[in-house]
Amino acid sequence: MEPNELVCRIGGDEFAILMENAPMDRIAAKAEKILQVLGEVYHVTKVDLHVTPSIGVAIYPDHGENFEALLMKADTAMYKVKDNGKNHFQVYNESMDMEPMLTLENSLRKGLEKGEFILYYQPQISLEDGHVTGAEALIRWNSPSHGVVSPGEFIPMAEETGLIIPLGNWVFKEVCKQSVEWERLGLKGIRVSVNISSIQFQQLDFVETLAAILEETNANPNLIELEITESISMGSMETTLFQLNKLKQLGFHIAMDDFGTGYSSLQYMSNFPIDRLKIDRSFIDKLNSNDKNDAVVKMIVLMAKALSFKVIAEGVELERQKEILKEMDCDEIQGYYLSHPLPKLEFEEWLRLHEKTIN
Repeated sequence: MEPNELVCRIGGDEFAILMENAPMDRIAAKAEKILQVLGEVYHVTKVDLHVTPSIGVAIYPDHGENFEALLMKADTAMYKVKDNGKNHFQVYNESMDMEPMLTLENSLRKGLEKGEFILYYQPQISLEDGHVTGAEALIRWNSPSHGVVSPGEFIPMAEETGLIIPLGNWVFKEVCKQSVEWERLGLKGIRVSVNISSIQFQQLDFVETLAAILEETNANPNLIELEITESISMGSMETTLFQLNKLKQLGFHIAMDDFGTGYSSLQYMSNFPIDRLKIDRSFIDKLNSNDKNDAVVKMIVLMAKALSFKVIAEGVELERQKEILKEMDCDEIQGYYLSHPLPKLEFEEWLRLHEKTIN
């Protein structure tokens, strides 16, 4: 870096460079130099890696009079570069604000700052005796400018921008606070499941961050389940196993989410300290209509039992699906058959109606 320049990491794979009193030709030269340096081929464990950076530029005071405004405009320009194939730089202009996905990304950042996110809870029950075993916490975004935005729209964007890390930490903290509150209200034994992004999981301070939130909220980790996906097994097995063991030592339950749609091998599964497998809803949708699909579900249940895992099926909508899963010795179910995801107060009312069956 040169004098009067500052570089910092914003989050995930996003970095910012602050250049003081820099004319446009110096800014362009800096961007081109970064593209040139990062464009070199990196040889890592016999694999050639190519980096294709995207750079967005915002200028004070033309594009904003404070850091937050400038960062937002630079982000908008950066995503314009991404849309056009990456590996280039772009200076912000007002026409970019008219592009919906860029506007959505900016709104997502603001929404996190302004507390526009809420959690819904979907019940889970035991097939053996019908008692409530827990609930999955599901995030919703009530955006003033975009309305209710589906997680399918904003979660991928949050992961791409690195916002999934503060968003994921917010979800975990809210679940911890809610778990403590339910214990205080006498709604005991409710295990709450939290989805963990692979990007979160790969952060070096991931376990320490969760431990700090636990201490801050005084939550019981035995009542919290972390749902990870099979994609984490695509990384280093040693690192993944080390992270999972640390989480187990803290007292968390671990669930493998969307099982059957990813890349897990039996070698990985037998070594990971997992408590439950969640059968993906794509298999449940076809129950009793496809013999091969039924055989796959049965095989997953048998494999899980052999490895001493519990099994929960998500996406259960029909009585017949529930009965088939019960015959297969599946442990738990979740889905519209029981209830849609509910806001906190409605979920508490649902629990009270079923409190006689809660552990």
